[in-house]
Amino acid sequence: MRQSNVLELMVQCIKENENIALIGPPGCGKSSLADQACVITKRDLILSLPSTEDVTEPGGFPWISEDRSRATKVPFGQAYRAIHAKKPALWWWEDFGQANPSVQAAYMQWALAREVNGNRLPDHVSIGLATNRRTDKAGVSGMLEPVKGRFTLIHVESNVDDFCLDLIRRGKVAYGLTENTIAMGCAFIRFRPELLNAFVSTVDMTNSPTERNWVAVFRHAQRKMKPAIEFEAVQGRVGQGAAAEFIGFLRTYREMPSLDALLLDPESAVIPSMPAALYAVSVGLASKATESNFGRIGRYAQRLYEGGHGEFAVLLVKDSQRRDPKVVNTTAYIELACTEVGKLITGEGI
Repeated sequence: MRQSNVLELMVQCIKENENIALIGPPGCGKSSLADQACVITKRDLILSLPSTEDVTEPGGFPWISEDRSRATKVPFGQAYRAIHAKKPALWWWEDFGQANPSVQAAYMQWALAREVNGNRLPDHVSIGLATNRRTDKAGVSGMLEPVKGRFTLIHVESNVDDFCLDLIRRGKVAYGLTENTIAMGCAFIRFRPELLNAFVSTVDMTNSPTERNWVAVFRHAQRKMKPAIEFEAVQGRVGQGAAAEFIGFLRTYREMPSLDALLLDPESAVIPSMPAALYAVSVGLASKATESNFGRIGRYAQRLYEGGHGEFAVLLVKDSQRRDPKVVNTTAYIELACTEVGKLITGEGI
């Protein structure tokens, strides 16, 4: 399921205290979805790492009562925090599939009864988990069947539109990216969508393209390092082949005309001929879209169409709408919708 749909389902499950488990390859955005769901539902995130724990952490530490008449278990760590949460929260079990079966079994009672040894979770605390797959070589041995049976299992799939929208909405705050870097990153991923998540599990000391790794690559590019160092840094995140493609695209992006200058004079601005430059210009312009300048962006979109690049005209307009949904209320957008570009956007011109 694509991330935007997963997020919608997560919000519903969290509100109704329905246990939910996200399953997918490394770097596909599972943890990010938990963060976003907490923001939407206005909940604190309580993060546990079962893969690093023993059975006492979820179940409690054995202790003898003061009168020595009985034994009990005293909660500590994140379990204590979840039990005593005063505000709505999501108790998130990260990398759950890596945990030992005994630890999974200890957590299972929380998922089933929401109570262990008399310690009960408040109704305003929900439970969720994330795990990689056994085939990902991430140390996942699987999940106990009784645990799986107590969760709604959702397989997370990468999606170019969702990834770019997340960069646009959260790139500055969540990832520390500048507006120009966000535009560059979106342009590259739209240019080479098959590289968004090309994860390959291997025993070799190499990385492969994932959403998480691309965000790190964009931060490397933002630093504008020496070419040789920059390539090694990118290769260290996404592997040699993807790094070579990205560096080639980045060189084109850095040499293209100023987007601000293009916005000032869309009538005479150059229309690129190379696909990489077309993606860069289209997505870059869209990243600057506002109600006040959409008339000029719309004119450039028309010129793209007239130059035989209708698909890039559509990309420019749709990404502008994602950047600022209010552009659809402008006179320029309404007029553009009546042209051949508008027909392409709605599918009538296909």
